[in-house]
Amino acid sequence: MSMTQSMPQNERLKLLFIDDDDLIVQSVKMLLPSNWRMVHSLSMQGLDGKNFDAAFVDMHLSPQALKSKKPEGPAFIQELSKQNPHLEIVAISGDLDRNLMESCLQNGASRYLAKPLAPEEFKLVLEKIEALILLRNATHRAFQTSQAWIGQSAKSNDVRKQIASLQSEAGPILIE
Repeated sequence: MSMTQSMPQNERLKLLFIDDDDLIVQSVKMLLPSNWRMVHSLSMQGLDGKNFDAAFVDMHLSPQALKSKKPEGPAFIQELSKQNPHLEIVAISGDLDRNLMESCLQNGASRYLAKPLAPEEFKLVLEKIEALILLRNATHRAFQTSQAWIGQSAKSNDVRKQIASLQSEAGPILIE
């Protein structure tokens, strides 16, 4: 059962996609599951106060950034993370520099994907984000038949993310 079948039909998830490559933007639009809605942007302007469920952020958004080796992506990730600590942020780039990857993860990205994006990997990441959202929302339901998740600390949220990332595993999993 895919996660798209588990989400309520009338609830559309919002993806912020920050990238300057029109070909990748068009590809993502074609790959996007029907329960997702994408907002494309080239900058942070006009995004204040808007809520998103996930964000994919390219590291180099201008030719100058690529030449100068000063990517704008980590600063965008930091700002998005500050605005919404629960936002699932994915860094994307063709630049697989280790320092850049570490900078993205330190600034709030949950993962780093290489461009061009592989269709199956992109869809799997969205499914894992949906699983995390379902887990997070499960604790906020008013009438639950099962026990609620207890804890909102950073460590507790890390465990939730680990559980969500295992959503596609076939066998039993022990979490200690």
